[in-house]
Amino acid sequence: MKKPHYLKYVLHVAVVISLVVAAVKYVDGDDILRVAQTFSFVFAGAMGLLVVTYFLLKALRFTFVIAPFNRHLPARVILKAYVSGQAATLVPGGIAARAGLLHQVGIPVAESSVPIAMHSFWDFTMFLLGGTLAALWFEAVRLPVFILWGVVAVITLLMLFPRPRAWLAKQGESAAACLKITPHWQRFLATIPHVFTGKLILVCLILTFLAFTMEIMVLNLSLQGFGVALSYPHLILTFIFPTLVGKLIPVMDGVGVIEVGMVGLLTGIAQVDGEVAVLAVAVFRIITIVFPVVLGALVYFFSWRGEVETAAANRLKEN
Repeated sequence: MKKPHYLKYVLHVAVVISLVVAAVKYVDGDDILRVAQTFSFVFAGAMGLLVVTYFLLKALRFTFVIAPFNRHLPARVILKAYVSGQAATLVPGGIAARAGLLHQVGIPVAESSVPIAMHSFWDFTMFLLGGTLAALWFEAVRLPVFILWGVVAVITLLMLFPRPRAWLAKQGESAAACLKITPHWQRFLATIPHVFTGKLILVCLILTFLAFTMEIMVLNLSLQGFGVALSYPHLILTFIFPTLVGKLIPVMDGVGVIEVGMVGLLTGIAQVDGEVAVLAVAVFRIITIVFPVVLGALVYFFSWRGEVETAAANRLKEN
């Protein structure tokens, strides 16, 4: 299957733009100066290690989810595609970069789009479970959690009946026909059952739980760097709800929404000093967003070779 020649150049541009966005939106000179003056950098190494670990855990989860559609590629190629794709995630629609990278090595977009969508699904599932856990300690968030569970319950019940399912399927078919992608849409639907096996669900839940735990530990260390120690219920609350809201609101990577939410919870419920809360959240957001993007860019430019990966995969297939 011949790959579009221009695809790699589109990916190059997306990665470069994403790096610029990361620098402009997240690396504020004033914040960096204030952090440098007050932050205890003894925690920096552990924070960096945790960020790399949770990022690789999500990459490993992706290799498991895409395994049913990967008939010839070694796991390292899928891992590199996932990590490299992170470099473009700050560009609107940049998440599609992973589909483009996998398309280069012979996995059709119609098949890779399901695992890519499931990547967000498992994160949302863990957000919902984490929010429920936080609601056990904090009465103020119980109503939003009940509402969220209510929405999930309604959607689940609707999917149990044939008429709502048929209506949704018809709308999808109509949209696919308008876009002239009906064969791809049908292939997309056919791949969905492959990512809902019992073994795969268990593996994804475990990996997602471990990744989320490490992100919360990074938030904990960013606060400890300013001399603030919080209980894990407070940390779970501070991480889960603002991040979930930021993911649901159509703002690129929740910029502004997540930061404001985290600072508000830290100052309002955990009684953290406002200045400290702002700086701790800034440290957390910079290291958890900018660091993976830079890491992905390094892997993309210095390790990812789409054509070479394809040739190697074809040789493996022939043998």
